[in-house]
Amino acid sequence: CEFWNDGVKPKLQAMFKQIEEKGSDTSRNNTNYATCGRFGDGNTDSVERKACNHIAEGLKYIKKNAKSDNDQLFEGTVACIALNMYANNIIKESQDKCPIDEAKITQMFNYWNIINNSSCLDSGGITNGCFKCNRLENSDFGGCHLSVADALVATSQNNCNTNATEAIKVRTEMKVLLEDNDPSKSIPQVKTTLSEITNTKSSFCTQLQCAAKQYYAKVKSKPPGNSTGVNWEEINDVVKEELTKLIGHITNEDKWKDVAALCGNVSSSTSNDTPGEEKAKQKACKLFASGLKHISEIKDDTNKDVVPLRKTMMCAALNLYADQLINKSTEQCPLDKQKMTDVIDATFLKSDAIMKNGGTSCSGVSNGTNSCFICTRHSPFPPCQIGSISTDKVKERMNELLEQKKSETKIDETLDKINSKDTFCTQIQCAIKQHYNKNKNKNGQSGVMTTPNWSEIENDAKGELSKLLGHMLQPSEQNAVTQYCQDYDWYTLGHKQSKTNKAACLLFAAGLKNIYVRGKGQVKGPSFEQTMGCLFLKEYAKQLKELAKKEKEYKVHPNCSVDSGINYAFSKSKNIMEEIRQCKENVNKDCFECKIDIDYDDCSIGNAKVGSEVNKMFEDPPNKNHMQQTLENTVCPILLTDILTPFLPLAPVSIGLSAMAYYLWKYFGPLGKGGARFRRSPAEIPGPSVQEQVLDHVQQDSSHEYRLVKERKPRSVPTRTKRSGRVNRRTIIEIHFEVLDECQKGDTQLNQKDFLELLVQEFMGSEFMEEEQVPKEEVLMEGVPLEGVPMESVPMERVPSLGSGFMV
Repeated sequence: CEFWNDGVKPKLQAMFKQIEEKGSDTSRNNTNYATCGRFGDGNTDSVERKACNHIAEGLKYIKKNAKSDNDQLFEGTVACIALNMYANNIIKESQDKCPIDEAKITQMFNYWNIINNSSCLDSGGITNGCFKCNRLENSDFGGCHLSVADALVATSQNNCNTNATEAIKVRTEMKVLLEDNDPSKSIPQVKTTLSEITNTKSSFCTQLQCAAKQYYAKVKSKPPGNSTGVNWEEINDVVKEELTKLIGHITNEDKWKDVAALCGNVSSSTSNDTPGEEKAKQKACKLFASGLKHISEIKDDTNKDVVPLRKTMMCAALNLYADQLINKSTEQCPLDKQKMTDVIDATFLKSDAIMKNGGTSCSGVSNGTNSCFICTRHSPFPPCQIGSISTDKVKERMNELLEQKKSETKIDETLDKINSKDTFCTQIQCAIKQHYNKNKNKNGQSGVMTTPNWSEIENDAKGELSKLLGHMLQPSEQNAVTQYCQDYDWYTLGHKQSKTNKAACLLFAAGLKNIYVRGKGQVKGPSFEQTMGCLFLKEYAKQLKELAKKEKEYKVHPNCSVDSGINYAFSKSKNIMEEIRQCKENVNKDCFECKIDIDYDDCSIGNAKVGSEVNKMFEDPPNKNHMQQTLENTVCPILLTDILTPFLPLAPVSIGLSAMAYYLWKYFGPLGKGGARFRRSPAEIPGPSVQEQVLDHVQQDSSHEYRLVKERKPRSVPTRTKRSGRVNRRTIIEIHFEVLDECQKGDTQLNQKDFLELLVQEFMGSEFMEEEQVPKEEVLMEGVPLEGVPMESVPMERVPSLGSGFMV
């Protein structure tokens, strides 16, 4: 026991103390770097690299202390045995975490000796004052014994409770020094350094490499146990299969509901987030939280050795997917590059709670170090390589797979989903930010959007308002949108209501079309011009409704109705938008439907309220007058027809009364336009009576006609009209009364003569009179002075016989 406790143990304690102190030095300044730099596939924190560093440090100690004298040779021998047994423990401890096979351990011994012990020719001999410690493959020193007499072995001194047979067995006593759980018997640095070497959580790359080695050594390697031949192609199919599942999970919004509770206060650390930014952050959080939850639930009961590979590689995929989203978020809104980075980092900080399901341990069956794998954020992504092929970098290979599955990852669609402008306020804020920050770098930080004050964009906003107002009143523009203002329900309303509704509809339909043709912005999404146009159109509609309600009491038509027309125009907003080609295709979300039912009064830009600022712009005299004139002259003017319209129901009555008055006048009013009429008895009328004239003509053999002669002057003689003074005219009713009076006296013949004469004279111009030319010889000259009749032929008027004795 004194040999092992007093002779061997102190020397080994010195070696393992040096191994512990310097074995973790992976810098290039370490002389062991030349040997160990080729291990670990470029990962300084890999299990391989750490194992090599510790073994190399032990070899360095042996070389330094093993000299030509016997004590030093003894020290070198026992140290080499201990180092070989230490290497055996490394292989054993790494099998369930990150397998290192015998071939790798042998290479570590050989490479170090080639570089540092090239002058030592013999493995056990001394040449040029050096001791060469070689790797004894698969040797546990079970057949190695001390060559001493049994009498020299003390069995009961200083707590040495062993017999002579066991005391001389090198393997047995070395295991006590290297592996015993009693610190008083063992060398504690051995277990400490072994734990450090096999710690796979030292880096994310180490976890990736170890998972790949574990899968290859236990599943792919023939025979099992060899991890040296691992490369990307050996694991590609497994990674590709699991990536498809991950992408399908995180892009499914229904899966977001399972982690929604974890993303409620994602913006609590940033008090100045707008409601739109907060909502977008919640969506981004739910996307990545669902990915973390999916990784924690990966399991394979039939092949547990593949689970660590699936989990670690999907963590890498989720990190690289996050990097792609962040890179595409430059100049995006509501979440720009910086805000997207913030929310992703905040979500990964919750990975412990997400992946442990709120408990203290991970779900699932324990399976080595990866049974409780926690996926954290790794940015920038580490330069990690699988296997010895330099092109098998995890980042490049995983990005290739993500690109191959571009149709499934839908990264652009996912980004649009996160950054969707769910409120009109968010749309306004983003349009103003992007307009203000275009071609500018306000604070020197790439990917950071500066929020301007309203005063900094006010002039640009006024310009857009001026363009909109000028466009809306153009007749050609209103004619172009007539098809969108054909509401047949308006025709059931009053005349004025239907006209004002249509006028209001045309006004705002023209405005809607104008904002949709304003063109897309320099960044993805609707332009500043389009968004501000919609904002001003909504404010115009609101104020015009209020103005119409107020003004129709005394300035515009009392039946002025604009509400229905404005609302109808906005109901056709989507149809108008889709008429524009760029909005119909809408590939880059260049257009959004401008709706009237979205509020914006509480929306803020900097320290200003959008609602109050826009209201101020419409209070400017030019804009206010424009609205007043539009209402009075275009939408609800008072026309002459509007004044007469209330009397239209009385038109039939008026016409009837007028006709009745006319006929009453004709009956009771003066008869004819002849000269003076004097009241006289029928006996006083000169010439033959009418009856006598009728009888004379009846006796003739001619047709039953009467020829009346009207004296006319020759056509060459100019006629002069002389206005006669007022005469006393008799009416038809007066004649009726005279005839009635005479009839009562019995003198009916004279009354008939007088009555007929008057009627004939009154109606000489009637349609029954026919005029013809007759020679003067044929004219009845009875009772007519000849000197008054010219020699030329005179016009004759023929009055056909009525066959009743009365001539009209």
